[in-house]
Amino acid sequence: MFLRLAFLLLALGAVFARAATNADKCKSKNGRVYDLITQFCGRTDIVVPSTYATKGAEKAAAPPKFPNNLSVRIEGAGKCSPPQWVPQNYCRAQFFEACASGGQFGGNVKRFGKDQCQNWIIDIVPATLKYETAASPSHNVISGLSEIAKSMSATAKTTKDRCAAYPYPDCP
Repeated sequence: MFLRLAFLLLALGAVFARAATNADKCKSKNGRVYDLITQFCGRTDIVVPSTYATKGAEKAAAPPKFPNNLSVRIEGAGKCSPPQWVPQNYCRAQFFEACASGGQFGGNVKRFGKDQCQNWIIDIVPATLKYETAASPSHNVISGLSEIAKSMSATAKTTKDRCAAYPYPDCP
């Protein structure tokens, strides 16, 4: 009798347990990425393509606890004409989906928008690489990351060094 009651309670608990949302999954993978997405998606006037979307938001590493630089951005991947507005709830939902379904720490690239013309990018780049922020005088709004960091980013071609530094979804 006790065993049946325990089983029944366990089954009911499973039925009523709240499924983890993409936001919850993202936050548990990498709270810093979650915070950066929330910061970036805080604006109500995001359009793609635009300087704000392409530049995105960046968060510098804070070693030893946080050894990676982070970047979230939306790049036009085709013909997004006319520019497409990204409502805040879509911004958060789509970035959280990318993070939740991405690599171990949330790094990922997903396509969204009309005709899939938007690349939603979450880059996680080791701090040992040169990384340019908006505060640095050599910052280039369009490229965002220095050339060496680009070679390690989620959008770069698969290479042995890139995959050794971070296990992106396309790495073998």
